[in-house]
Amino acid sequence: MRKQFHDIIPGSSIHEVYQDSEKQYQEADRLLNETRDTLLSQLVKETDDH
Repeated sequence: MRKQFHDIIPGSSIHEVYQDSEKQYQEADRLLNETRDTLLSQLVKETDDH
C-alpha cells in the first residue's frame, strides 16, 4: 500500500499517491452524497405520507 498517513500528511509521498488519494476521496464523497440523498428522500417521503 502506497498511501500511508505519515507520508501524505507532511507531503513526502510520491506523486502517484496523491493521484490515487484524490480518486479515493472523490469516490468516498460520491458515496456519502448518494447515501445522504437517499436518506433525505426517504425522510421526505415519510413526512409526506403522514
